[in-house]
Amino acid sequence: MGTIAFMPWIQFEDDFQVGDYEFVKIDPSSNPATNLPTPYDQIINCTLLHNQNNPTKFTAIKHKDESFIWDIPDTDYEGIFKTAEFLSATCMDSRDIMGHDYLNSETFSLYIQKFDQNPIQYISQANRRRGSTGHNTFNINVYSIKCADHIINRHTVKVDRAFFDALYSLYSNQTQGYEKIVGLIEDFNLANTDYRNVHTSSEFLLLCGAIERIVKGSGNAQMFRHKISEALNFVPTQPLNSTSKTFPTPKRLPWWQKNINYYTGYRFYQIDAFQNSKTLRDFWAIDFYRTRNKYAHGDKNNGNFIWLPQEHLCIGSQVFLQLLKIYLQKRGLFTLRNFEENRKLW
Repeated sequence: MGTIAFMPWIQFEDDFQVGDYEFVKIDPSSNPATNLPTPYDQIINCTLLHNQNNPTKFTAIKHKDESFIWDIPDTDYEGIFKTAEFLSATCMDSRDIMGHDYLNSETFSLYIQKFDQNPIQYISQANRRRGSTGHNTFNINVYSIKCADHIINRHTVKVDRAFFDALYSLYSNQTQGYEKIVGLIEDFNLANTDYRNVHTSSEFLLLCGAIERIVKGSGNAQMFRHKISEALNFVPTQPLNSTSKTFPTPKRLPWWQKNINYYTGYRFYQIDAFQNSKTLRDFWAIDFYRTRNKYAHGDKNNGNFIWLPQEHLCIGSQVFLQLLKIYLQKRGLFTLRNFEENRKLW
């Protein structure tokens, strides 16, 4: 019995080690002398279901004292999968959002395959994938990997070790509050799949929830704006107001006018959604929360939102990662660098 672990759609610029595990880039086309064990050889030549993009370049994960084929202890599974979650989040921080190098969390899929060897072939016993439970699968030479059409499978990225090491240190040392942060990162990654089976409403709820929890809650658009402005007050932003020519004056949407049933004890009131908004950051925070509410409550109306939903999700992902760095800095695990202190998010 043996085990292999690999990330089929991604390569890192340099091999690196995390704890006892090494992440090694595999590219037989550029290095024909690469001496891969048979299971990896079969992965390269496998039949990928519903897809023509074979993973000819990928990353293998091995123990520093073991060969590429080894029996991973069950107790090590969690650490390996959590490492993939941290790599996904930290690498997305440097993605080119609107360019050809766009990344999402599916790009960092991790597979762990157990197999048994008989005289004829390697027979798959079980398969585990990051974010899923174990299940039986095909023989390894017809391995059931499907590369979704929103994944570009020839990415090579550089790991931000300062950011990654801070997250890994928080997790490995079980620093107070680490379980909450690990959960937020997993939610964040789920919100960045761009997978057609993950509804936009789910992405908004996951991402907004992750941001709210890291700034210690909001509950409504105005409080969300206040918390974001307070946490990111050092981030450059453009002064604006509700009469600025940059945006049309917001129309009063029906849900802004709260027609209260007097029998409930509530009073009638009316709110301008962008009241107290003085910067582009404020406008984004309000508009993001309004869009989140639209999807959360199943509103089918288009409304007059400033940013498109996909733009909100992209900007929101950068906001979350900046807030995460601030969280790590407050705990002495990370120091914001000059480019991060001066990064324009809006």
